[in-house]
Amino acid sequence: MGERAVDNQNADKRESTSVGIDDDCNLRNDATSLLHHPLRALRQRAFRTYWLAQGIAVAGAWMFVIAQAWLVLELTNSAFALGATSAAGMFPLLLLAVVGGRVADLFPKPIVLMVTNGIPATLMFLLAWLVYKHYVSFWHILVIATIVGASKAFEIPTRHSFIPELAPQGEMLTGLALHALLFNMARVIGALLAGIISASHALHLCFLVSGITRLAPVIALARIVSEYPARKLYHRATAMRTMDRRTVKFVAAFLCLIAMWGFLGAPYRTLLPIFARDVLHGDVRTLGYLSAAAGVGAAIGALLLTLMGSPAGRWWLPLTATCISASALLLFSRSQWLLVSLLLLVAIACGMIIQNVGTNAVLQSNVPNELRGRIMGFYTTAIAGSQPLGHLLVGAIAHRLSAPLTVFIQAIVILALALPLIIIIRKNAQHPKLEGQPFDS
Repeated sequence: MGERAVDNQNADKRESTSVGIDDDCNLRNDATSLLHHPLRALRQRAFRTYWLAQGIAVAGAWMFVIAQAWLVLELTNSAFALGATSAAGMFPLLLLAVVGGRVADLFPKPIVLMVTNGIPATLMFLLAWLVYKHYVSFWHILVIATIVGASKAFEIPTRHSFIPELAPQGEMLTGLALHALLFNMARVIGALLAGIISASHALHLCFLVSGITRLAPVIALARIVSEYPARKLYHRATAMRTMDRRTVKFVAAFLCLIAMWGFLGAPYRTLLPIFARDVLHGDVRTLGYLSAAAGVGAAIGALLLTLMGSPAGRWWLPLTATCISASALLLFSRSQWLLVSLLLLVAIACGMIIQNVGTNAVLQSNVPNELRGRIMGFYTTAIAGSQPLGHLLVGAIAHRLSAPLTVFIQAIVILALALPLIIIIRKNAQHPKLEGQPFDS
């Protein structure tokens, strides 16, 4: 009996000790969860592999954009030809992005991405050969730009809806933010490489290197697809009508918000040369400072988003960012001091990235996985369709009025139109389906 009592006492001590250890671990885990590690998503090997490969491809894509524009200028010496080339690449994106989103929901995303990266790679190899042999004509460039634009209409919605599936559980916002950060870094690297290679009169090498870089995601996806869960490769498409009315209003309001900023906010960049020369009384170096400030702001915005973790309940984030960007844009229109203008551009670009990526994450976290492709198709259309028209409108208004007054009007209209959208979003965000756990991967 005495031995049994001793054993019971020892067992009670062990149990109380283990409970104490569990409590300590829980407290430690709770404290750790408050400090979200910005690179946690990169611990997932599949996400890390695709993320790095996509960065290589983005750098190559911007090499293609720069080299293509320079080649058109050499062949035609026409501003209209430059505009026609840009339009040839943009209109397929505008017309086919919704279809691309539908394809992303019906077919395995890794396969779609392999095809939509392989086609541009083949065309860039062809263009490199045409330039090297001096066979290239302007119509070649138009046809290639159109096909590349059509492939982007399928690639962009698929990629945006694929990233949350690769990111670890609860890391959707972090994954999208890391993607945005890498995109901006690769954009700068690609533009610099294109300038260096083009200056050496080896334009064909730009297209050759660009084609090679587009193969990086194909190789990465070939490795990932063997490990990709079968349930994510093949699933039955869910009809859009399965979303309830309040969710539809919630999603539609966010799409209107992103389209509004693309139409009225983002085109301020068209007027930066005028601000540099006529408002700040500078030169091309001043324009470079202004552009660099926007780049710094975009990087800061992406870094801030990596600290946010899950997008659950963060519908207010892109709304706040929109108001901050619009307010900074209003102040920028009145600024005549370079340092103040630089700081305001940092705030504008930071808010833009938080708005774009935050909207992306909020939309995807509030719809089932089977609908994400189509939602990203609408998201892509909202951005691709609004910005070109906005650039034309802002340029026309600034031609009749002035650049500062045009930007001032832009900011006022954005703040006025954002108010009803914020009310709609806030009202429908109180829906239990939108307050609960997101449809995270």
